[in-house]
Amino acid sequence: MVQIPKRGKPRIIFVKGHDVEDGDLATIIETPYIQKAEDSKFGKERTIITIKLVRNEEIYRMGLNIHSNDRLVEAFGSDGNLWLNKQVKINKRQEYVLGEERDVLYVIPSLQTKIQ
Repeated sequence: MVQIPKRGKPRIIFVKGHDVEDGDLATIIETPYIQKAEDSKFGKERTIITIKLVRNEEIYRMGLNIHSNDRLVEAFGSDGNLWLNKQVKINKRQEYVLGEERDVLYVIPSLQTKIQ
């Protein structure tokens, strides 16, 4: 019997609060893209990044909220190609969203200090 492997790209799920720890570091491993408002469950256009967690090497997609998006644009520039291989830090906070307390994830640039 001949085993035929799957050839397509594995489906990458969107990150949830239980997938990360506060302060996790991650690397952006694909060029970000813009999700159209009609394709978003929030009804708004948003930036999607694909990250690999440093802690466990798990890979996820992540939709950026306004604050996270703007911080990364300020740090890395508006050209998404420049975001590739950049390291970010994920902050996890409990906040009320639509009347429910939920984990909200914020992404900020990871500031690394080079020792000479």
